[in-house]
Amino acid sequence: MGKQAASSPPVKGASVTFLAGTRSSGVQDPFLDMAAKWVAAMQANVGAGAFAGTLGTASAAASAINNFSSQAAGGTLDIPTLDAKLGGLRSHTLVFVTHGLDVDKTLPAKDQLDTQGLLFHNDSTGKRTDTDIVLQKVHLDNMKVDKDHVVENLPGGLDLKDPGTRDFVNKVTDFVPVMDAVRQSIYQHVYLAACGTKGRLTEFAKVFESLANVTVFFNTEAIFLSDKDPTFAEVGLKGPPFKLSKGLPFFAAPTATKVDLRSGTDTFLPGSMERAP
Repeated sequence: MGKQAASSPPVKGASVTFLAGTRSSGVQDPFLDMAAKWVAAMQANVGAGAFAGTLGTASAAASAINNFSSQAAGGTLDIPTLDAKLGGLRSHTLVFVTHGLDVDKTLPAKDQLDTQGLLFHNDSTGKRTDTDIVLQKVHLDNMKVDKDHVVENLPGGLDLKDPGTRDFVNKVTDFVPVMDAVRQSIYQHVYLAACGTKGRLTEFAKVFESLANVTVFFNTEAIFLSDKDPTFAEVGLKGPPFKLSKGLPFFAAPTATKVDLRSGTDTFLPGSMERAP
């Protein structure tokens, strides 16, 4: 859709949309519970021009992105509001607030990269299971852009009688509409408000950026949400003592002074540690 270059965007309409990960009933996930409260508080604080929803299944996420994009196209957030309440974001931004995926250090190096990604829906307390809904880099690697749409790019000759292969193909097929929804959307920027400790979002972010034609902001340390209500977010290294991370303000030059990556109870983070491209 020929989005404008994302590195230094002019503000021609502006909005922010928050999509939080979900969990099954009975599953214990304090992070996602706090994420829902933080997102709701920010949406209420900003008012018109801010939207809040959930991820859930791939089809639900694609529908949410399409629907919110249509609403966000009329967003008219002004610069004072963007600076005071949304950390200095500009234009139209889509924020994923959820878990980054843990890296299994027993896997070969390539598989560790392939399994970087985001949790959409948590169906288990504790470790990830096959019933959780996750978008991984390996899913993105089997997509491509054709005529400005994200489509499948699976290799030929796959044995679809094999349950594992069939499940993988189905997951790629399920998530293609999500990536195409982002590419076709009003959003110029995506922020992965998810744990990226030890670079576990880095390669995922690069492929996401290429497919969706957006700037992707993310962090190489964990994001924490306070278990107190009202909650707030901070990026850093778990202690004791906790070490707060610093990042560049949005759209700042690489030489700019870095800022503490801590939000308010109803405001967004003021920057990120990394940005792709």
